[in-house]
Amino acid sequence: RMSIAYAGDVGAAVVGTIEAGQAVVGETLNIAQPEAVTFQEYLELIASALSQHSSGHFSVMLDLSRVSSEEFPSVDCGPLDVSKALRLLSAWRPSGAAQCIQRVVAWYCDPVHGGKNRSYCDGLETVYGHIFGEH
Repeated sequence: RMSIAYAGDVGAAVVGTIEAGQAVVGETLNIAQPEAVTFQEYLELIASALSQHSSGHFSVMLDLSRVSSEEFPSVDCGPLDVSKALRLLSAWRPSGAAQCIQRVVAWYCDPVHGGKNRSYCDGLETVYGHIFGEH
């Protein structure tokens, strides 16, 4: 299982620490998603988000049985505890895994952000289409 931080949440936490001032001086805060998600679940979230931004439909058909779990980042003890950050940073609230993945894929696939990103999204569709099996 992994617990990651979405860049938008990190930025909001930085602003929150500035606003909190002396209340957070010397404190260590975990800034991450509130849940721990498996690698397989992340792939499913990516496939789902890509299917919303492409003409194809993706389904996860990935066999991780031959991959050592040690090869992936893990927080097997559970999600990172963000309770102190929630308490001290009054305006900060972490995004969930699904919301993070949807935002990132939407940003890369949005033509407003330029052709470079659209071609990146097309590349993701091609790569994940091969991994997941595009239907």
